[in-house]
Order: sequence, then structure tokens, then C-alpha cells
Amino acid sequence: NMVQSEDSISSFALSFVQDIEEPNLMFLGTETGLYVSLNGGENWDKWGKNYPSVSTVDLKIHPREHDLIIGTFGRAAFVLDDIRPLRELAKEPSIVDEPLHVFDAPDAFLAGYKQAAGTRFQGDAIYDGENRPAGAMLTFSIKEILPKEGSSAQAKADTLLVEVLNQSQVIRTLKTEAKPGLNRFNWDLSRKGQRGPNTAKPKKKDAPEPAGFPVLPGTYTVRLTYGDYQDSTEVDVHLDPRIKLPEAEIAARNTMAEQYITYVSLATQAVDQLNEATNTIGVIMGQLSDREDAAAQALKEQGKALKDSIKVHKELIAQKEVQGILRDPHIVSGKLGSAASYLWSFYHSANETQQIVLEQAKASLEQPLETINQFFTTDWIQFRQAVEQANVSFFEDYEIVGIDNDEKTEAGGRE
Repeated sequence: NMVQSEDSISSFALSFVQDIEEPNLMFLGTETGLYVSLNGGENWDKWGKNYPSVSTVDLKIHPREHDLIIGTFGRAAFVLDDIRPLRELAKEPSIVDEPLHVFDAPDAFLAGYKQAAGTRFQGDAIYDGENRPAGAMLTFSIKEILPKEGSSAQAKADTLLVEVLNQSQVIRTLKTEAKPGLNRFNWDLSRKGQRGPNTAKPKKKDAPEPAGFPVLPGTYTVRLTYGDYQDSTEVDVHLDPRIKLPEAEIAARNTMAEQYITYVSLATQAVDQLNEATNTIGVIMGQLSDREDAAAQALKEQGKALKDSIKVHKELIAQKEVQGILRDPHIVSGKLGSAASYLWSFYHSANETQQIVLEQAKASLEQPLETINQFFTTDWIQFRQAVEQANVSFFEDYEIVGIDNDEKTEAGGRE
């Protein structure tokens, strides 16, 4: 929530600025903080988001970026990014009564960032100002927090579903927190990624979606959903204007990124299947723990051998499970990681080195996938058939638990 209501302002006024486009929007700098009015000064609200109650001595609205620039006494300078949602509220006060409203989004840029020269880790000795967050800036408002089904408690915040669409296809799914009033979050311009083979399958169905490569320049729809309410805005994404890259080269570079994601997906699928097979063997061994017959003993030995075989196959793709950090460059995940380090820098033409590491990743997959597929079509089928022939049951026979009539009578019960 960006603003906090105040009945009156009991402080010295030090600075004032009226919006350059909407006269009803005004900002007032006082000895104890910043205030904003959406109705020409009739009412004022204290700005309560990331701005202290500090002496606010100068105000300026940037005519191009539409930011409010603030000069303070003793707390340096602040910039409130993109005040255009406040302009829209000043023009249409009824927006605050809408269950969900998404404001127009400013253009976003696929900016190329470079670490500044000099000290890398400034510690507490060098000042480090906060930059504007990268990506697309999205602003929305909700009237109130919807009650949870089956709960009488009133929550102070809730979670909204965010979907990014390229035409009609959802390419990224996010969640963001919301409180009553104005809210803001940033989409980092990434599309949906692919979980890697070294990362276990999430147990929760609503686990966060992995981020992938940056999107291409173009227009995207950002759609927000809160309960039964839905609203959206478009975001125009541009390439960094300092980078000159023809569309054909951007497309070629994107093809390489899509190939990489395909290879990661195949590696992850293979490891997931091996993990599931290991879990299945564990369940079967649990059912055989009390059996001593020859068929059960043979299955136990076969299951142990298969688990050892699965471990060998898995370690052709995924890192070994060890303490500490291990990055083996010779296995599939190592080759994929090497390719990613070259491919992630998205803002230049595709080059021979990138093509080489991509081909190396592809080649590293071929033999492990062949041996894993062979394992599932031979050894695994034989094990499954042996389990079925051994009549392994996953159901127990339970006795009826109860007290008979005689015992009820002896205990004082009625017939």
C-alpha cells in the first residue's frame, strides 16, 4: 500500500509541485515527510512506501520519465518511479472502488547491464544507491482483501496470479502479493524456463515456475487474476537502444535458446523417470520386508541391483549427491551449464562458440539417453514382470476391530 491516510498535516511545508499533466495531482514536501493529493489539495495522504519521515526540501517531476524526484535534508535524493498511475487516479477517483484495476504500464527495455569498475564488494564503506528494478513495472489496485473460504479471519494481504501472454499463449506465470490500495511489482522480462536435471521435482503443485531466457522485443499482455476478477495491460518491450541487432540475428539467437531448453527438458525428464523408478523399488522392497520365500529373496536382490544401476545411469546426467559444491564439467548437466553461460548473454549475434557448446550439450545427451531407454525397455520390464509373478500385494488384510455383545453386557452395556 503506497499511501497512508492522514486527517491533517501538522508540519512545516518546505516544497510543493503540481503535476505537469493532471492539475488535481499535487505533491507536498514537509519537515516530516512527503504528502500527495489526488483532488487538488482538498485532502492529503502521507506517502508511506519506502520513504522516511524526513525533511523534504525540493520536488521535481521529470517530463520524460514521469518520475517524482525528491531532494531531502540529510537523507540524499529519492526517485519515485512512474507517477502516471496517480494521474489516472486523480482523473478517475472511482478506480479505488474497483475490485481489481491494472494501470497502463510504461515501456520496458531489455537492458544490458555491466558491473561498474572499481570495488566489487563495497561493504559498509562505500555508498551504494538503489537502482530502479530491471524489467517491466506493473501497477495495480485492489479495493479489499477477499475473505478466504472457510475462514472468518480477515487477512491483511493476499496473493494474485500474474500471467504474461505472447498473443494468446501464456509464456510466464508468476504470483505477487497485494494489499488494499496501490501495489507495484516487476516482471523481469523472462519467459518460462525449464527445471534442470540437478533439481528435484517440486512436491507442491503450486511451486514457483522456473525463469527462463529473456523474451524477444515485442508487445506482451500482462494479465492479473484475483478471485473472480481479472484485468490486464500491454507492455511494449524494446531492445536496449544502445545495442544494434538486426531482427534476423535476434531470431537466430532465439532458436539457439529454444534448442537449449529442449535439451534441458530431455535431461530432466530422464532423471525424473530414474528417480520415480527408485521410489517404486523402495515401495516394493517395503512390501517384501516380511517375506522370506525364494521369490521374495530373488526380488530383493534384483531390486538392490537395479537401484545401483539407476544410480550409475543418473550420474551420467545429474551431479552426484555430495556435501558441498560439485560441478562436474564432463557429465550432461555440466555441458548444459557451460552452454547456458554462453547463451544467457542474449544481446549479441549468435557466434561459433555458442554453437559449439550447444552441440557439445546435445552430443553429451545421446549416449546416456540411449542407455537409460534400454534400461527401461529391458531390465525394468523384467523386474516388473517378476514382481507381478511374485504376487506382491500393496493391500493388507485387516481384522474387524470391535467388542462383541457378551463383552458389552459384562461391561454394563445393554442388549
